[in-house]
Amino acid sequence: MLWGVISGVVARSLLAGDKPGWLVTFAAGFGGCLAGFLVGHELLRMHEFHLFEPESLVPAVTASAMILLAFRRVARASQRTWLFR
Repeated sequence: MLWGVISGVVARSLLAGDKPGWLVTFAAGFGGCLAGFLVGHELLRMHEFHLFEPESLVPAVTASAMILLAFRRVARASQRTWLFR
């Protein structure tokens, strides 16, 4: 759970522009952890790739940033600016 929060906060700080709320950031962090794990373990066949290891932070942050960018695009398309703080 903490790894998801860390990856979400790092991804949020790397993105320029409007920042989504903290709940969206945490959800993107958890989703990024799972997506980064799947990419590292299943697609790249890195069998020593574990979910909460330091080397899994880069794919987790990358996936979290992609989730946050997708959320930003959907939120702007629907004109819901109250989602950004």
